[in-house]
Amino acid sequence: MLLTMLVSDPWSVHNSAGKNALLRGALEEAASEFRAAIREAEQGRQDKEIAASLTNLGEVYYEQHKFALADRTLLRADAIWRTTEGLNSINRALTLRDRGLVLQSQGRLRVAEQLLKESIAIHELGFGRDHPNVATVLNDLALLYTAERRYSDAETCYERVLHINEQRFGRRDLSVATTLNNLAELYYERRSYQKAESLFHEALEIREQLLGPKNPDVAVSLNNLAAVYADTQRFSAAESLYRRAIAIDEAALGPEHPLVAADLDNLAHLLKEEGRAQEAEALLKRVAAIRAKMRAAARNASKGK
Repeated sequence: MLLTMLVSDPWSVHNSAGKNALLRGALEEAASEFRAAIREAEQGRQDKEIAASLTNLGEVYYEQHKFALADRTLLRADAIWRTTEGLNSINRALTLRDRGLVLQSQGRLRVAEQLLKESIAIHELGFGRDHPNVATVLNDLALLYTAERRYSDAETCYERVLHINEQRFGRRDLSVATTLNNLAELYYERRSYQKAESLFHEALEIREQLLGPKNPDVAVSLNNLAAVYADTQRFSAAESLYRRAIAIDEAALGPEHPLVAADLDNLAHLLKEEGRAQEAEALLKRVAAIRAKMRAAARNASKGK
């Protein structure tokens, strides 16, 4: 994707530092490094390097929720890729995908859909229909369709993602478990509980096998399966799964983690539905206390900037 450079090349140094900072979640540092990389590339009129760092910078702005700035940055990168590598450049496809995600966050869903579809078409042209990169953008498109309640279109995308990942990695793979979970969520939204339960259960089995029974991703699957049980009036089975998810997240993440609050909230609503109001109220008080601490921590962090 990027041109091979000597480690001492100023553009490479800043661009690599920016990538490392982005991986660490140090977004301001990453943005500063990518802007420095762009300045270095502009001095040497290195158009492809400019476009690469612009794409990276656009990703940072997206993570910072600076969507308008991200869009302008990625649009500039796209223009450079068009000129230097052509309309069907894989680098351009990656930039189109990023811009599609930005526009989706802005609610500009029609344009976002077009960009994601174009990115898929370029990836298919360059790598073939069954490449993992194609699956990645298909998954993005499926999420967009789900947000629009275009469930049939989303299902078609997820089925293709599942086929690609299963063909490449086998059925017992974490990427397959994620897709099974996404497809199950789609069926759950459509109240196709039998299909949802089957896929949630399989995703849970894969995650337990590959990650162990005490991983937070296992807790996610337990919550999802419990929701199906709750909606189909199997309250005892749902409660057992919710309590197991709480125990996993408390042990792995600590008793005041946001995911623990979400787990407790799920169980509280189940108990209320069963008429166990006093037990539910005790859990909801704990949820409120955790979330109040989270808000206070966010305010303090904001003051410190």
